[in-house]
Amino acid sequence: MSFFFNESVVINNPLRIFFLCGSNFVKNPQQVILNDEKYLIKDKRIVLQKFLESTYVGKNFRSIILEDKFMFSDNSRRHLNYNDINLKSLKSIELLTSLFSDFVLIIHESYSTAAEIGMFSTVESINEKLIILTPNEYSIDEDYFSGFMRLAYQNPIYSKHNIKRIQYNPGTYQFHISKYSRKFHTFFIENEIKGMLANSLSSCFNVLCEKNISFRNKANIYDRPSNYYQLVESSKIQVNLDSNDLLAYLISLFNVDQLRREFILNVDMTCLNVDSTSNRRKLLFKEGTRIVGKQFKDVIFNTLKVQIPNIETKFGPIEKIDRFIDFNVRNQVVNLYESISYFLYILFALSYININGDNTRFSISNTFEPVYREYKGLLHESNSTTKKIWRKR
Repeated sequence: MSFFFNESVVINNPLRIFFLCGSNFVKNPQQVILNDEKYLIKDKRIVLQKFLESTYVGKNFRSIILEDKFMFSDNSRRHLNYNDINLKSLKSIELLTSLFSDFVLIIHESYSTAAEIGMFSTVESINEKLIILTPNEYSIDEDYFSGFMRLAYQNPIYSKHNIKRIQYNPGTYQFHISKYSRKFHTFFIENEIKGMLANSLSSCFNVLCEKNISFRNKANIYDRPSNYYQLVESSKIQVNLDSNDLLAYLISLFNVDQLRREFILNVDMTCLNVDSTSNRRKLLFKEGTRIVGKQFKDVIFNTLKVQIPNIETKFGPIEKIDRFIDFNVRNQVVNLYESISYFLYILFALSYININGDNTRFSISNTFEPVYREYKGLLHESNSTTKKIWRKR
């Protein structure tokens, strides 16, 4: 059974990913004393997660806190490091997260978040997704959004690289850095997002509705489709994909029964020179990436075959697809293989896939099924009516 991607499809309830960044992440509530009373304060990113879940019930809005699922240790079952998912550095992970996200929210209160703003803002497509949350300067006697940042990101004359900024009024308490040094720490009052801040965030998020995804031939140099293919040489085809749409195409593949069955099979670990948790996970993600990548390339080949019926005689068989098709992910920081490996990390971070106890196979969560079913329309089984579905250009 073979499949191809439909030319144009509307996804009614697409997966929307929010990347939440901030200062040091504290998973468990902290007890502080305010006005001689004890209060439990939650990390602001956890409060943001709760706001998204409670405000957009019924929507596939999901958020990722990198520190919640990612660490440098190899000994945690629910945490991964970048070696496990075959990536080179934490920078690659952060940039990929932002490329695959619909919004990147940075709670800016430290040097580290300033560095994140600088890193993300250099990529134009990420810059458009950025929302910076800063505490009101009168609440903490300090302005985290300096004059330099205003000149760079809130410039009324040169607005191309401007970033959306939302100020909020936080609760504060004094944190003792040392015996003689203190600093204001902030929190969301009553561990909730409400009032003006809730309205400001909702005005940004409410624009996220259905999503149109299309793939077609690029007609000329003035034609700028999101996802397209073009003949660049007599023996080469170039396939260009939007990073967010690549995520959609990869999710749709889980509607294929054969892929799901193959994806959850045990992986043979006897080839490992050193049998360790880290090496098992690395091999597991490598095999999962191979399975998803092969299915993706098969579907792309079948999709191109609709428009180029003689693709096998003119370019080559599907087994040699890497010789005549170049895959480009727009604004990519890594190649297609690493993007697919990172896609699996996203599924893991959202608990859509899990790793069994001995790190030899994946399992697919029941919560993932309603999500990938939303993308079922992207795939079409090849049959005699295939050519009628695609329009000639």
